[in-house]
Amino acid sequence: MELAMVDDVLIAVVVGFLIVRQFQWRSAEPRRMLLMPLLVIAVGLVYLGFELGEGFQRADWLLAGELVLVAGTGTAMGCVTRFRQADGLQYRLTGAGIVLWALFLVIRICSTRPG
Repeated sequence: MELAMVDDVLIAVVVGFLIVRQFQWRSAEPRRMLLMPLLVIAVGLVYLGFELGEGFQRADWLLAGELVLVAGTGTAMGCVTRFRQADGLQYRLTGAGIVLWALFLVIRICSTRPG
């Protein structure tokens, strides 16, 4: 089996695992769920502070647009997530959430392809 084919199979298995996991009820632990986003926001704000020290550049508009896009997509994901109370708060994605998640994945893959 070629190495590229092994990579494709491995990627398909991981994506399949992640999709199945999205449909399972998972515990909603605010500390665990918010730690990484808050850390990324903090790093981004510090970086933005350094960037704005040199004046507002054209690329900064892209960053601002991306922040709006991220807020919108995060809100959309929140709207298609279902919550329940069973041994604490639990959540899982609906079918629409999986479609949205897959769309984000396709956009990410297509935006990183060279040429």
